Parts: sequence; structure tokens; C-alpha cells
Amino acid sequence: MEVESRLEERLYDALIRYTSEPTARGILRRAQQQRTDTDDDSTAFFDTVIFGAKLFVEEPRREQLLAELSKLCHADGPAPTGEHYELTIADEHSARRARMLIRRLVQQAGGRDLLAVRAATALSELTRNALSYAGGGKVLIDMLTETNAVRVVVSDHGPGITNVDEIFAGLYRSKTGLGRGLAGVKKLASRFKLNTSPRGTTVEFEIGL
Repeated sequence: MEVESRLEERLYDALIRYTSEPTARGILRRAQQQRTDTDDDSTAFFDTVIFGAKLFVEEPRREQLLAELSKLCHADGPAPTGEHYELTIADEHSARRARMLIRRLVQQAGGRDLLAVRAATALSELTRNALSYAGGGKVLIDMLTETNAVRVVVSDHGPGITNVDEIFAGLYRSKTGLGRGLAGVKKLASRFKLNTSPRGTTVEFEIGL
């Protein structure tokens, strides 16, 4: 996925507020080179920006900058506000970005590594299903400070799931793993909700931190 120049400008604006102009330009120049070396891999570009911020920005401003950069790097479209994130899942690159984002968010919120892996695994199953059966979808991630949980909604415009009862009864196994994935997400989550119809499917889950 190609990184748009508009996003680069927003990353530069964020960096310049926390460090010097030469340092900000140097971080982006190194990230651009990394992207070129990895066949325009946006994940490598974003990771290099984050690494540069960790290396050149001192505490306590570092955490503020990393939070701002993470929102810019891992959300499609306008920069998200507060603790709400929206991502488009169109291919494996964007699905990987979603997994990386939720792991980072859970860890930053104080969740144990096991919880971060659990959240990333659940999201991975749902994005895989969205790509396999609907050609992609949308992911919404909310960090719920009042209940200390992460809430995820994955939606698509696919043909829907016609055998929900069979899936959750453990009686269905597809070649691609549908059923195992959904049942697994339900087991991993502290709250799970599924809505499906011929117009598409929406899965919502929460994991307490």
C-alpha cells in the first residue's frame, strides 16, 4: 500500500512539534528509503518512523509523540480523535496493520502481553474471514476507558453466514477455517455479538484489560 504524500506531511507536522526540523526530516528520509528497499511496504515505512521517534525523542514527550504517530500510521483517512480508530481492510497488508495497531493499543493501555496477543488473534480471524468471503471490510477499534476494555467491530458487505447455529455448535468445518475462527473469537472475547444477513456481516467483540 503506497504511503500518500498528504500523510507524510501530517507525520512531519507531528514530528516537528516534538523535535528539530533536521531530525524530523531525517526520520522521514530514512523511512522513505526503507519503503523503497521493501517494495513500497507501508508497514516498513511506518515502523521506521516509530523507531526514529523512539530513538531521537526524550521522555516524557516521547510517549505523547508515539501515540500521535500511531494514530496517523495505523488509521486510514483523517487522523482519528480520542480513542477511536477506523481502518479499511483491503488486503493482507492492511490486515497486518490492524493486528499491529490493536496489540500496541492494548499494551499501551496496560494490558498484559497475553491479552494483546488474544486481541490480535481475534481480530486476525475476523479480518481473514472478511477478506476471504467479502473481499475486505472495515474495522473499528475503541479503547473503553470507563470499563477498561477494547471493543472491536469488523463489518463487511459479503453474502452473510447462513449456518450460524451449526458453526457455534461445533458441527461445521470449512476448508478455510470459517467456524473455527468465529467460535474461537467468541471464546477469546468477554463480550461477543454477531449480526449477519445477505447484505453483510458485522461481528463485535470486547476484551477486558
